Amino acid sequence: MYTLTDKAIVNATLELAREKPFNRITIKDITGRLGITRGTFYYHFKDIYDVLSKYITETFFLPLNKAKNINELFYLLKKAFINLNRNKNEYLRIFKTLGHEPFKVLMSRKLNESIGLLLKRLDTKHSLTEEDIILLSSFYEHAVSGVILDWIDNGKTYTEDQINVITDRISELFKGQIELILKNADKEA
Repeated sequence: MYTLTDKAIVNATLELAREKPFNRITIKDITGRLGITRGTFYYHFKDIYDVLSKYITETFFLPLNKAKNINELFYLLKKAFINLNRNKNEYLRIFKTLGHEPFKVLMSRKLNESIGLLLKRLDTKHSLTEEDIILLSSFYEHAVSGVILDWIDNGKTYTEDQINVITDRISELFKGQIELILKNADKEA
């Protein structure tokens, strides 16, 4: 969860990133812009990469944890993709700064967490084993992260209408899948 100080540090870092590359931003630049001490910065973040990870988590992944059903997850993913598309240059700078692998690890971990939470919420009969949840979370995480990485790696640009069409179509194709999985798991239990 963002505190006011976290938000100020993230915003100052993003402002500085519009002026120069991330790898040239220093803690001194950030603290000077905000008029805070280095100690205050380090109380909230380990380093600049931690600032970027927090920003990505708060703006893209954390909202996904609120999904109460699969349709809501797809709706929140749609909103996240639209936000990603609107702020594409900012995200690409962060992606280049963090590097492909650390970004992929962060994204995979957060998606897996969101999907696992959703599965646990939906599994009211507790039919899924912990292994089932891990397997399903991994499956869906790879599907979603693959689309995101493809978008980043290939520099694709979509209009909001295209994002709506794509996410609505995926949502339609996946409709009932989680319920079917839970039904199948319930039969086995």
